[in-house]
Amino acid sequence: MIKISSTLFVTFVVLLFIFAVVITLIPSLMILNKIINILAIGLLLVGIVLIVSLIIDRFKESKNEGDEYKKY
Repeated sequence: MIKISSTLFVTFVVLLFIFAVVITLIPSLMILNKIINILAIGLLLVGIVLIVSLIIDRFKESKNEGDEYKKY
């Protein structure tokens, strides 16, 4: 889940950057603004899912560690 979310997050960021540069260079393509808005919403949702999955993964990992830190 973390790998998929991370990949989607980076993909959305790269696509947002590319579309923003294209709109800046070619103002007649303002129709891409709708795509940028959809990508921004997707980026927000994927970011939330990524944060939650990282917290859950860390919580599971801390349960497995137990009192291992006391050995050192």
